[in-house]
Amino acid sequence: MQTTKKIVLIVLVLCTVFGAAFGVERIDPKSMTAASTQELFTTDVDDFLNVNEFANVMPSKIFGFLGYGDDGEKAIQLGFATQLKSMYIAGFFGGLPTVWESKTEPQANNKKKTTIKTTGTDAATGTLLVGFKNMGVSGSFTFKPNTGNQRIIDETAKTDVTTAKFDTNANLKVGMNTNGPKDWVFKSYAELGVKSTTDKTTNKDNDTKSTTINDTSASDLLLNAGTAFDFFQKGSVTQGLAVGLETKWVLPKPKTGITIDNGKETAYTKTVGEVGKLATLISPAGVPGHIIKLAPAYTIAYEPEGKFAVRAQASLPLEFDLRSEKDYDEQKIASVVQPKTYNSNRKHTVYTYFKPTLAAAVTYRPISKLCLSLGAGFEVPAFGWQTDTTQTRNASDGKVTETKTTVTWNFNSNSAGGKFEASSGIAWYVTDKVTVDGSWNIAKNLLDGKFHTQLQENNGTLTQDKDRFWANLNKLFVHNISFLISVKL
Repeated sequence: MQTTKKIVLIVLVLCTVFGAAFGVERIDPKSMTAASTQELFTTDVDDFLNVNEFANVMPSKIFGFLGYGDDGEKAIQLGFATQLKSMYIAGFFGGLPTVWESKTEPQANNKKKTTIKTTGTDAATGTLLVGFKNMGVSGSFTFKPNTGNQRIIDETAKTDVTTAKFDTNANLKVGMNTNGPKDWVFKSYAELGVKSTTDKTTNKDNDTKSTTINDTSASDLLLNAGTAFDFFQKGSVTQGLAVGLETKWVLPKPKTGITIDNGKETAYTKTVGEVGKLATLISPAGVPGHIIKLAPAYTIAYEPEGKFAVRAQASLPLEFDLRSEKDYDEQKIASVVQPKTYNSNRKHTVYTYFKPTLAAAVTYRPISKLCLSLGAGFEVPAFGWQTDTTQTRNASDGKVTETKTTVTWNFNSNSAGGKFEASSGIAWYVTDKVTVDGSWNIAKNLLDGKFHTQLQENNGTLTQDKDRFWANLNKLFVHNISFLISVKL
């Protein structure tokens, strides 16, 4: 059942790629082997925090690793795991710690001005997993400060201004492995999360006892689930299927333009009925709103005993993006709630589209302590259709007087619609306990997202050809190697 764990990881990757346009993504551990093989081959680094695959690690005493992400610099990836009798515990930190700065400036009349702020905009994730036999539970929290995240207390002006600008991502995930027919093992997971962008300014005037709040924050509720299993295994060939379901529901927006006088709310504005991110789009590649995504995946692996192994994966994700313009604005002015004024020309949009993906990877061991890896991934331009329904309504009561529907077919053939990516790596098994896992980007630099190499042809003068020869040699072999080190005792 070697392929199943790979499919679980692949489906998770497929289900998170599209969500990067809003908020902050959770930082998950990833080995250089996974990075260099399009996630098709994995190691203990990928498994130790996986709610379905943690049992593959099983350290006698402790497992740990240290790396700096795909590029091998700046962002830390630090993990550990240990087995306490029947309970498995693993922890992970990814990213960079948030740095806070506090500055106090003296003012006249023995007063002062204090500024507390975050420096930098680096994200950080902390994750803890607890496993019992065939079940794993993990919780994670990601925090990313944004520019302007601060609090200023001015004793002279008698003001206290808090500008909260940050992204968060909180997730709870449960995984369970269950036996099915024909010795199949179903590796299933469910996930609940909230991803938020906070942008809120609170201005307290201690002299007038009034507070104003402007809040443009936004949050999404994430409900995800999936399962994977190997359905065929004969000799060196294994075939598997998986399906991942991800849903993202935009939570109601908070009140904004709030005024509080002497503890009493006297004014506010609240948008009601808006669904999704209503930015200008070039469909179907836009900013996600309400999304339902179903991602079936098929994987085949050929892994004979010896030096060579190959895996390939195909997926045909189906995505729905639902959007609606606001129904009405709810307002309070001078402590009086105003009559509703409905949106007289409300538009509802449904995007339905497919985004096929293909990936393949090979590993080769020229000697027992060395493993070379090569991967390639293809993302086909998205295609599907867009349904726009526009309602003409009475502004006084919201009653619909006319409805118009249009359907537009789309094939996103622009440069952002599809892509090709190559990757390569090298792993050194120093001992049976220590591994140096590296990403050596020869393939990425040589192909650069194209179906032909970036090498220069020899078609000039002797001097020019000589220069091209050394340039090509450099292109083939001289590249930075990013690596992480793992130890299992």
